[in-house]
This record gives sequence, C-alpha cells and structure tokens, in this order.
Amino acid sequence: MAMRARASLFQESGQLEEAEALYKEAIALGERAFGTGHPDLAVCYNNLAALLKTKGQLDRAEPYLLRSLQICERSLDKSHEGFRVVLSALVDLEIKRGRPVHARRWAKTLIPLLERFEGTEAAYHWRQRIEEGTRQGGLGQNCTR
Repeated sequence: MAMRARASLFQESGQLEEAEALYKEAIALGERAFGTGHPDLAVCYNNLAALLKTKGQLDRAEPYLLRSLQICERSLDKSHEGFRVVLSALVDLEIKRGRPVHARRWAKTLIPLLERFEGTEAAYHWRQRIEEGTRQGGLGQNCTR
C-alpha cells in the first residue's frame, strides 16, 4: 500500500494532518479493494492510532486500535508479530490514559505471547512499563517496541 508509505513519510516529517488524511484514504481504498478484514488494513488502523496518540488524541486512537486488533484476531495467528504490536499499543494507550486496570487486561494476553515468541526480557519490559505507568498515574514515557 503505497499510500500508507506516503502517510508514514508525512508523519515522520511532522505533517500530521496530511498523514491522517492519507491513512484514512488508504483505509477506505483498502476496504474497497480487499474487503474489511484484510491484514494490511490492521497495519493502517494501527498506524492511524499511533498518529492520533502522537497528536495527544488518545480517545480517538482507541477505536482504530480495537479495529486493528479485531482484524488481527480474525486473520493472523497469535504467533504473528502484528498481533503483539497491536496489543502493545493498547497497553501503552491505556497507561497513557491513566487506566492501569485496562492496561493490565490487555497485558494478560500480551505478556504470555511475548514470553513465548520474544522471550522473558520483552515480557519483563512490559511488566515494568505497566508498573511505571501505574506509579506515575498514566503519565509515563511512550514505549515503542
């Protein structure tokens, strides 16, 4: 999806409004071309959510992450890295929103997958991230893996 790549370039250069419009256009085109459950759309939804998080629009990011997760659950095996990326983004979002209970709920799925497919260090990282977010009231640093 070339449009997704262009949106990413806009995002990296700080042109966030242009990037958002391109991600939305890529989603609309992808849905028409491939149907609503294609794995490439999960990436677009995840990227749009990350952009919204960058803009501080956490409430707007959540539905896009949930849609991305829904596509991943239907089209990818849980061993696929994309599944863990979306779960990590959901944990991070809930920490940023100051909702550690929700972060822990997503982490219950994420951490065993990390332990199995990426090792104990990755799982430890997220456990620490959740604890840090809890202590700081959700105001911790953004964590990208």
